Amino acid sequence: GTVVAFVVSPWLIERTGWESVFYFFGWSGILWCGVWQVYGADKEPPKPEPFNWKLFCELLRPSGLYSIYFCHFSWNMTLYISVMWLPTYLENAYNLDSKETWINSLPYLVMAPSALGWGFVVDRYIAKSESTLWPRKVATMIGFVGGAMGLLSFSRQSNAHAAIFLLCGTFFISALSLSGWEAAKLNALESSQAGMLQGVSNTIANFSGVVGVPLASYVKKMTDSWHAVWIMCAAIWVAAACVYAVGAQEGHGVTNKKVLHSFLFSSVAILRHYRSKNRTPQRR
Repeated sequence: GTVVAFVVSPWLIERTGWESVFYFFGWSGILWCGVWQVYGADKEPPKPEPFNWKLFCELLRPSGLYSIYFCHFSWNMTLYISVMWLPTYLENAYNLDSKETWINSLPYLVMAPSALGWGFVVDRYIAKSESTLWPRKVATMIGFVGGAMGLLSFSRQSNAHAAIFLLCGTFFISALSLSGWEAAKLNALESSQAGMLQGVSNTIANFSGVVGVPLASYVKKMTDSWHAVWIMCAAIWVAAACVYAVGAQEGHGVTNKKVLHSFLFSSVAILRHYRSKNRTPQRR
């Protein structure tokens, strides 16, 4: 959808005006709903089940799943920022001609098949491995850290075509992370709970669009630099890699109380030690 929008929208605006973009995609959505009702409906609709509030509350409790939520949030945040601000960035930084705005679609066109290819490679490796945790962690770290390095290089290019080429490479390597944190949802819980997990994770991640797009505008305004915006995105991806490397857990189950309690007790002990060490002795 993103690729089609970047290619079709400029063509429509030049020939029929900007209003036609909204009409085109609005009617496309209505037509797609009709097609879905005919060909996408279940032949035997499943019996409706009551909402599982207990599972929902369990998914919101502190656990290793929060590393997945954070990765999902971080991935979406950079993606939303690039989708919303990339055309403006290329126009402001490189004076990109309006007839060439179709090149904005290339990074996303590269990302889609890359995610499928990386998934095949990681799954083949996991099939030969005794654990799913470490392959997922390695994929997540390489994808996010490699993508962060690509974002930093992308913002330093001298022309729009070189910048887009590097952004394509960035999304190619960052798509590897999807075979880590995103695919981990399949075996983080029981298979019957995967749908609820995806719903909770996706809901949290979508708030990144509410935060990320205006935040990028604020950073650009305060620093008067687009480079600062891409540095922020790179830092977010590096943080996601670190959080997943430390917090991801293997096996089924929502919470790991022993790990959580150990973390809390260790944090309190370190804080007390720091305060006692830096406390100024009182004079008598």
